[in-house]
Amino acid sequence: MEILNAERFIRQLKLAELRAISEIARKGSILAASASLGTSQPALTRILSGVESKFGVSLFERLPRGVRPTLFGEVLLGRIAAIFSELRNAVDDIESIKGLYRGSISVGAMPLAAASLLPESVNRLTTDNPGLRLEVIEGNPESLLIELRARRIDIIVGRIPPQKRDRDPDLSWEVLYQEQMNIITNNTHELQKKIKLNLKDLLCESWILPPPKTAFYSQIIEMFEEVNLSIPEKHIRTLSLPFNLGLVLRSNFISVVPSSLIALGFLPLGIKPLSVSIPPTCGPVGFIRIAGVNETPAIHEFMLCTRRVAEDIKSRQTITSFK
Repeated sequence: MEILNAERFIRQLKLAELRAISEIARKGSILAASASLGTSQPALTRILSGVESKFGVSLFERLPRGVRPTLFGEVLLGRIAAIFSELRNAVDDIESIKGLYRGSISVGAMPLAAASLLPESVNRLTTDNPGLRLEVIEGNPESLLIELRARRIDIIVGRIPPQKRDRDPDLSWEVLYQEQMNIITNNTHELQKKIKLNLKDLLCESWILPPPKTAFYSQIIEMFEEVNLSIPEKHIRTLSLPFNLGLVLRSNFISVVPSSLIALGFLPLGIKPLSVSIPPTCGPVGFIRIAGVNETPAIHEFMLCTRRVAEDIKSRQTITSFK
């Protein structure tokens, strides 16, 4: 088998060919990709055949309905994502230097970070950088990591499962603060009249808890296990904060929320934390990025601003958390 010559490929491969390969993978079909790219199916088939000929391998497996990347295709697609990401960053850097705008950034937000940390960070960031173009995409950790590795988002903000840091060496991690928890009810709940409550006093209440297999749920499990208790039997599960707060406001349900929500003033009127003693269990919140990728000016500013908000949360959690 002929050894591939990298310099020859640099001279021969075109960005349009790389874009075509990327779109075929995204659509899972040459026909669908041709419609998306505004070209004919035979023309796109010729482009794919030409690229495969240059590499001497099949990049896609032909299926009865559509195509899927081969191992060779997966390797190339990862590099294509990096190439286009770096090109977009180059454009942002140049435009930033020219002073036309302050760059762009796409942020992946885990649900709880999207409720408090990020709104405060983005508010401060865009106030100081009105020309910044910013996109926030909310999702669970699994879907956001797929988007991050495909270079469709620049950075993830949210809870960091500790075990992940050892399993994903291609990623870089930065812990901003340790998120504490508060138990909340509406202002008229009978429990608000009591002081010196503990978790055992709340076991018979109706709870709103996050779904299993989430980092926040694991933290709540740890909170109960610290005092030798099981999760309350009467509970519903959701990771939707608007639903959570709306139900607490209009019912006798109680819930657990991150203390950053209270520290930054995002808890709605009509809801307040209970004065209840809970174990000081914490969960790390921070950044996840592709390892080794340089920061653009926009990402640099975003990370600086978010770190400052995290410092504010850390300083205020001691005030809003009941021990």
